[in-house]
Amino acid sequence: MGRAMALISCAECQKTISDKAASCPHCGAPRNTLKTPPVPSPNQKQKSVNRQFGKFLLSSVLVFGAMAFVASLFNDQNTPSATTVTADVRSGIISGKPTEVVQVTAAGLFQEYDNNEVATDNRLRGKIVEVTGTVASINKDFLDHVYVNLATQNQFMSASMHVPQSEEQKMASLRKGQKVVFRCPKMQRWVGSPSGGDCVLMRSD
Repeated sequence: MGRAMALISCAECQKTISDKAASCPHCGAPRNTLKTPPVPSPNQKQKSVNRQFGKFLLSSVLVFGAMAFVASLFNDQNTPSATTVTADVRSGIISGKPTEVVQVTAAGLFQEYDNNEVATDNRLRGKIVEVTGTVASINKDFLDHVYVNLATQNQFMSASMHVPQSEEQKMASLRKGQKVVFRCPKMQRWVGSPSGGDCVLMRSD
């Protein structure tokens, strides 16, 4: 039984041909100039796999670290004082003191942050932010915490209202397109979008 045909590369045109060909059918180069393509060694293959796995692992750590950071900012719902905080926000009180309530729309809040994030943070710091908007979606994050996205003028970016555990059941009754009002004692910009923490539902139409 003869030797099975193998594929090699032409040294002139780099196209693949049979190793039994007397010359390259593509460019006519004689067979003695043809050569087999280099085969990576097992060590080279393993190094490549290790590099790819390392990049994947690093990316995963960074993503989950960022998500955990956001969750720690906006989900203090498991603390014993969560119910008290919710009641205080409804009545316009933070840390036992009457607090200014700033009324904005989701679209207006998005525009303010887009115009000047620093100025907007300074204006809202220490205040209760009352956000009026239209429900774009009702979601859960990777830690199973509930948040509601309100539509803005940017169809790809919403204003996110993260709610404490005591408010989660109310979110189940919301629907897309519904008009709602949230009060949030925490507000900041995250990945280009407004994000409220410990938000309570004041009204739904």
